[in-house]
Amino acid sequence: QAERQMLRAAKLVEARGATLALLNRQYSDWDQTYAYMRGDDPGFAESYLDEAYMRSIGLHFVALIDNKGTINWSRLYSSQGEKLALEDDLLEPLSMSHPLVSAAVANKTVQGVWQLKSGLLFVVSQPVRRSDGSGLPLGVFVTGYYMDNALLGLVADQADVSVQIFDFEWNEHTRRLA
Repeated sequence: QAERQMLRAAKLVEARGATLALLNRQYSDWDQTYAYMRGDDPGFAESYLDEAYMRSIGLHFVALIDNKGTINWSRLYSSQGEKLALEDDLLEPLSMSHPLVSAAVANKTVQGVWQLKSGLLFVVSQPVRRSDGSGLPLGVFVTGYYMDNALLGLVADQADVSVQIFDFEWNEHTRRLA
């Protein structure tokens, strides 16, 4: 029974990731996003990235990051709704080798858990391409939500299993576990 419950919990998290990837793709594979990343549409974010809508569908994080790791535009909200500055919340600077950014160079979708100072985010990063898929990716469109008690409670209720995330300090011994 425990194995079945854990499988159900994993499938719920996977389904949320698939939904997030679908939403993300609407922006990452879009000529307007591509034009913004090329520098041709400076009003893109104001016109198309409605923060109230993003928050209403449960997103805590949205960012456009170029291939070098430069944050062109971002919004990050705590799980309590407080606006945060992504640059101040990073544990390490972004660069072209960061897994979220290198997705653009590899022209692949990356999804997983990203640790920020404010908590764990489940994120999806997809290359910014033209609507027809042509052209080199100009960066990544990244979206995410906190893996907070509300999410864990939802998974626990639907999978009928207890779910917890433990916070501990990384050091030379615990890094070997990862």
